[in-house]
Amino acid sequence: MSSLPRSIEFIQNRVQAEPLDYEHRKLRDATVSFEAMFVKELLKTGSGKMSRGMFGGGMAEEFFQDFLNDERSKAMVKSGGFGIAKLLEKEILAADQKRLNIKSDLADKVIMNVNQMQAKQVYQ
Repeated sequence: MSSLPRSIEFIQNRVQAEPLDYEHRKLRDATVSFEAMFVKELLKTGSGKMSRGMFGGGMAEEFFQDFLNDERSKAMVKSGGFGIAKLLEKEILAADQKRLNIKSDLADKVIMNVNQMQAKQVYQ
């Protein structure tokens, strides 16, 4: 058995072992789907010119090639892909955290202002 399947299995187990909440799982699924779609387009562009006439051409070959590219792209992404999904996930989570921090800061300021107003009313 080669080391490649073990390394793929290690990556899959590690990703599956991470406890994710529902929103994070949805984000991960979306970024992985995006990367698979991107890889499929790369494969379609590259394989379209090389395989013309491999099976005699025609509509059936086009369908087969599309399904083959779809499965290849899913397999490539599942085994680590180009890292686009991880990069997107990281950037989206960072932007979301920044948004949450801004909301939190704003909420803190509102609470502080309310407390100051209540304190003024108590002392008046």
